[in-house]
Amino acid sequence: MPTDAVENLKQRVQLAVFEEKLGKMLKLASKFYVERLKTREIILNGKYLLRKPDYNSENERFFEYVYNHPGKKILRAEMGKAGLDIKKNLRQVAADLGFKGELQKIFFPNISIDAIEFRNNLTGKDLAETKLNKKKLGTTLKSLRKWRKSKKIKEDKEG
Repeated sequence: MPTDAVENLKQRVQLAVFEEKLGKMLKLASKFYVERLKTREIILNGKYLLRKPDYNSENERFFEYVYNHPGKKILRAEMGKAGLDIKKNLRQVAADLGFKGELQKIFFPNISIDAIEFRNNLTGKDLAETKLNKKKLGTTLKSLRKWRKSKKIKEDKEG
């Protein structure tokens, strides 16, 4: 067999194995969630760092607001009344916070010019209803930086 064909076969086998593992992970996961830490870090499932927005930036204030109002339609006007004057496209703000592609479909399923919906603590059933592209989700998860709790954060939680 030519070398290219062997490499192609190896890649297809690796992808099939990864997709199987991802499928099992999604079925077994009791929740798919993000956390917003005091350090401003946005963490996916306690394992991956999505972003750490700059202090008091438009992105940080936006995420703080939607994180505190999950599962409901949030109007741009409502954010304005709360002191958030979001200049950027809402889809772009979500992407800037690390919610791109399949992650955006999961956590921000409804986005328009004037409104957005943030969901969190999703079950396997919720994910199944989202009609995810597992291959794209797997690629996204592989590209994320692993997050590790720092000693300071551990001390803050204990104390």
